[in-house]
Amino acid sequence: TDSRSKFIGCVGEVSYRIMGDVNPVAIKQINALADFALYSGVGRKTPMGMGMTRRLPNF
Repeated sequence: TDSRSKFIGCVGEVSYRIMGDVNPVAIKQINALADFALYSGVGRKTPMGMGMTRRLPNF
């Protein structure tokens, strides 16, 4: 294999919290983007299964 076939990535969880006085419309937009990430993929080689993102319920 050569350097073009290697990709840096990660596996894990990321948490985001909206802090401060934020417009409710902006919060809805952020939530819509978080939901859309499942369908759009993130990063490179998404047709090959890389870049999967899913939103977890709040606990």
